[in-house]
Amino acid sequence: MNNIERIYNHKGPVVIDIETPGQVDPYSPDARVLMIGVALSPTEAYVFSTEYDIQPLLKALEVKPLIAHNAKFERNWLRKAYGFEGNFFVDTMLLSHYVNEKQSTGLEALAQEFFDAPPYGENIDYVNEPWESYAAYCAEDCKYTYGLYELWKFRAKDPYFYFIMEFSRAVWDMEYNGIGFSMEANTSLHTYLLDLEGKYKPDAPGVNLNSPQQVAKWMVDSGVPLTHRTETGKLSVSEDATMHLRSRYPLVDQYRKWKDIRSLIVKYTTKWPDYVMPDGRIHASYFPLTGTGRHSAKNPNMQQVPRDPEHKMKRVFIPEAGCEMVSWDASQVELRVAAIVAPDENMRKLYAEGVDIHQATADMMVGGTANSEERQQAKAINFGFLYGMGATKFTTHAFKEYGAVFSESDAWAAREAYFDAYPGLREWHERTEYYVRRNQELTTIFGRTRHLDEVLSNEPRIAYHAIRQGINFLVQSAAADITHAAIISLRNHKEARAVASVHDSVVWEQPTGTGDVIAKNLMDEAMQTLNRWFGFESPIPFEAEWTIGEYWT
Repeated sequence: MNNIERIYNHKGPVVIDIETPGQVDPYSPDARVLMIGVALSPTEAYVFSTEYDIQPLLKALEVKPLIAHNAKFERNWLRKAYGFEGNFFVDTMLLSHYVNEKQSTGLEALAQEFFDAPPYGENIDYVNEPWESYAAYCAEDCKYTYGLYELWKFRAKDPYFYFIMEFSRAVWDMEYNGIGFSMEANTSLHTYLLDLEGKYKPDAPGVNLNSPQQVAKWMVDSGVPLTHRTETGKLSVSEDATMHLRSRYPLVDQYRKWKDIRSLIVKYTTKWPDYVMPDGRIHASYFPLTGTGRHSAKNPNMQQVPRDPEHKMKRVFIPEAGCEMVSWDASQVELRVAAIVAPDENMRKLYAEGVDIHQATADMMVGGTANSEERQQAKAINFGFLYGMGATKFTTHAFKEYGAVFSESDAWAAREAYFDAYPGLREWHERTEYYVRRNQELTTIFGRTRHLDEVLSNEPRIAYHAIRQGINFLVQSAAADITHAAIISLRNHKEARAVASVHDSVVWEQPTGTGDVIAKNLMDEAMQTLNRWFGFESPIPFEAEWTIGEYWT
């Protein structure tokens, strides 16, 4: 019996691992798979060179439940190179993070921790390594991956991990799809921002505006009373340190405007084109699970694309020809989750009756009908104090995120009024603190656990930070899972393909003229997905907002 027959006749799951020439991605022109490793147990592995016909191997693997460490890598490379999708049912990298989010997710580090493995990949040259030693490294990866699966295979059967694997498959598709990018629109945007940068650049001869120390001296010499200092004791000109001075000192306001525009140029319009692949799309890398329960993105970080109605930074991201772009956002999802998990009956009643909670909070604060500016302040209050933010930090948060100005005394008064209006939140904070101190961990309504050992610290600052992290986690993780369920549900619509996601939002392409049928029903479908997986039935409605257009909005 040859090795492929052994794989075909193997009754259990199979580990798969591929090696490539260096750290390229599957969308690059020089992308190619060098070898495919397979393990049938922690002690039995085989490595196949792609210089030979590997179709019989892929055919044998098609019918097997597959395990991989960072399964997205194997799946998307093999899909791009050979059209192979495979049934990846466990990703041990995600499984290690699920078991304990504090431990490493790197395969070699895990192998050393749990199996006393030597540093077998330490000197591998991923570009020029000889076949024999590279293949031996691949085989070790396969065997240790199988070992991790054996170690945690019962945890891999948890409903929440099944859910994360289902979400991961949707993320793999989203990353593989990529998002369209208009070089023409980016050039136009870049030129526009360069003009603005010149317009706002302060007249400060001899001052290097990129040097915080020189800017601080210039401001002080110009009569600006800087008081905030950095950790090293130097005067700070950061946004947080100067925001309260902008309305009184025009040169501070001008500097901040220049700095903001400069940041958009340096971080985005200058760098985005570097990520565009030959297909004209950006294939950002998404990780489905983080400590907070949210997913993350890099290369580039799509979650940092500015929501900037003034400069419309997102207009560079476009659908393919014949399609339109849908930007779908779960509405006030974290506040709705908080109303459930606290629970707070007043918040639940407002949502059940379809009342605008920001307007309701604003009306309560002013003792009458609040105006639009007061409603904006209420948004800062709702999202700030929900997580137990202190008054001092809140003043910065409110101005930075919502343009709302609060003195510290006003912030303290608002905080007390907020918890009087929604007493369930105060009680929930107290219960959560007690539970974290007692158990050093928390679990969400869907079954995701976060470990918070730092609460045992002798330093009150560190202990209270752990408590706040716990409060955030119970809401943010569950809220993220609602978006995750929406992305899973979107896969049922073959005419739509997800291209990006940012926390509580999903972006997809669909044929022009499709309209809002999918967007209108997606939240209900997400709720059905959560009910199917976890038996979740929400006591309040969850809603979404969306726009459809020629670019990401």
